[in-house]
Amino acid sequence: FFFSSRRRHTRCLSDWSSDVCSSDLTLAAPPLRQWWWRARVEGTARDWVADLQTARLQALKQGQAMRLQRLEDCQPSLAMGDWRCGWMVLPGAVGGAPVWQNNLQGDLSLQLYPAMNQLPLNAQGNTAFGGLRLTVLPRAFTLSAAQNATLSVCVNNAGRTRLVKASTCSG
Repeated sequence: FFFSSRRRHTRCLSDWSSDVCSSDLTLAAPPLRQWWWRARVEGTARDWVADLQTARLQALKQGQAMRLQRLEDCQPSLAMGDWRCGWMVLPGAVGGAPVWQNNLQGDLSLQLYPAMNQLPLNAQGNTAFGGLRLTVLPRAFTLSAAQNATLSVCVNNAGRTRLVKASTCSG
């Protein structure tokens, strides 16, 4: 597949080392576009899981509570549980500086169920709530294409995390 060396837009995906720009992919064949969205969805879900696991480990190592909190800088007002702007990992105490953060562009839908804007972890690295689900899917897609790219991060009451290629954790 050939991509023109002249870019129509200058905004490229920073984590890809090739010369593939998002504008080129939107004009590409539908299967390539679906593959790209599926890769974005899966990468974002895996990043969230990795940050959750790292925050758990950090809480255990330091013996202090931690929390994942959504970012709100890509949209003026977000509904409760809407994490589309990304998230940051903070110490459990309110007002602490972020340990790290993951910024998103808002083109993916990330919805945390039950709807919360932060996910607290105790000093043992356990979530305060069991039965969590983070559903990730592309926002600008037809329903059938979005269903093919939907991925859920499921966290059970014991803290076990798994990825499911569906919008629910059952099955």
